[in-house]
Amino acid sequence: MTSNTALEILFTMLAAVCGGALAKRLRLPLIVGYLLAGVAIGAAFRVRFGFGQLTPVLAELGVGLLLFSIGLEFPLKRFSKIGRPGVLGAVVQMLLTIAVSFIVFTVFFDFTLFKALFFGSLIALSSTAAAAKILEEHGALETAHGELMITWLLVQDLAVIPLMIIFSAGGTSVGNIFLDISAALLKSLIFLGLAFIVGRRVVPSLFSRLAFLGSQELLTIASFTVCVLFSFMTYSLGLSFAVGAFLAGILLTSADLSHEVHGIIRPLRDLFVAVFFVSLGFLVNPETILSNLPLVLALTVTVLVVKFAINYGVARFLGYHQKVSFTASLGLSSVGELAFILAAGAISSQLITTSFYQTILVMVILTLVISPLAFENSAFLYKFWTRLFKDDSHAPTLVMPKHAVRSGHIVLIGYGRVGKHIAETLEKSGSPFVVVDYNLHTLKDARRRGFSYVYGDPTLSSVLSAANLATAKAVVLAVPDIMAEELIIKEARSVNHGIKIYCRAHTKEDADFLQQFGVQAVIEPEIEAAKALAAKI
Repeated sequence: MTSNTALEILFTMLAAVCGGALAKRLRLPLIVGYLLAGVAIGAAFRVRFGFGQLTPVLAELGVGLLLFSIGLEFPLKRFSKIGRPGVLGAVVQMLLTIAVSFIVFTVFFDFTLFKALFFGSLIALSSTAAAAKILEEHGALETAHGELMITWLLVQDLAVIPLMIIFSAGGTSVGNIFLDISAALLKSLIFLGLAFIVGRRVVPSLFSRLAFLGSQELLTIASFTVCVLFSFMTYSLGLSFAVGAFLAGILLTSADLSHEVHGIIRPLRDLFVAVFFVSLGFLVNPETILSNLPLVLALTVTVLVVKFAINYGVARFLGYHQKVSFTASLGLSSVGELAFILAAGAISSQLITTSFYQTILVMVILTLVISPLAFENSAFLYKFWTRLFKDDSHAPTLVMPKHAVRSGHIVLIGYGRVGKHIAETLEKSGSPFVVVDYNLHTLKDARRRGFSYVYGDPTLSSVLSAANLATAKAVVLAVPDIMAEELIIKEARSVNHGIKIYCRAHTKEDADFLQQFGVQAVIEPEIEAAKALAAKI
């Protein structure tokens, strides 16, 4: 090992630690920190020390392990839970994004046909890491917009396989492109068929036998070996190294040890993934970006607008409420980390220029910064959206199948996991109540049980008015969205000053924030669970 190689490893890891820590402090995705740190260190030391000799190899392994871990979390049986409308909506959303982007970037940005097709395919992928992280932080994984986002992200993760096959097989002319793509798809279908037939029997059996030996070290080595083996097989067929890793992960989901394998491989994956994104940052030339800054900013704004509009339109067409469609579209408007993998493969195949590749890097980074910030403030942004675009198709509708609840009742905001249990308890106690929610799927259960409910967005005064909030004695907020809770509390106080308010909070910071509005009680689920466990002990 030369001194420059050792220095490259040192600077790569320092960049990952410093950039990741900064991103965590700013509540941004870690990959943004890795990329920015890579850009800064690469600009300062790349030419002087000749960086770029070792990191590409480590980065390739990082990509493989990233897709391997995604495959481990991607059991195909999930599609039976997602349902046909969700899968179909995700496919339509991706195809529309590619088609509209193709038109926009050929007409307004003078892209070549292939360049526009590649760019449209690249931006059709949203960030699974960023979206899942922000949903988990807000406790919104099981909300209507959270379920919609996760559904579409799962389909996009799977769609990366054909996209990688297509663009890794691109030729030098239009005729060659279609010929190479057809050959690559045929080879991949044959390989995938054989791999599934052999792999689903051999791989799970192999790992079960290794588990009986009681050595976690052997499982770690075997996991890495299977990942590299399938990657080498696809690479030898002229396909992407990462496609084989993704396939190996999917095959291992059928093994009983898939969760343990994921736990074993995750630290190794995180290490190599950090190296991958830092090495991408090394490749960015700040001078090139500054000279193309107007193009970068124009592309970023166009991508965010196009993706939001298409996501929103498809979600509304599928029957989702205006607020669900709006919130999910904000969260899906970023361009995902898998776009870096597609771009890296395209530049190694010389399908795109270095200048365009660097433009893509900066554009993706900007969307990864802007989209989470917009999602964080979705409740306030939605208020402005409803003022600009009024929606009469989802006007508040009060349904009272059992008894009229005109006064002295309880308004229950949210009919998810928490709200359902509260409603059951209120029914058993004989307390009159009205459920307010904008998720038609969950309200089907309320209708079946004969509960009074209002279908609509509870942050809107018209919806709360339909629930007779002005004459209610209490309001219970069973939603995890802190911004929505703030808006509802303020509206409740303005129309019914003496109303009692009970709400839930995802974190202690949220609980302290809600307490300042003079609510009767703020419940933190984790704290209550700890108290219950302590009492049992």
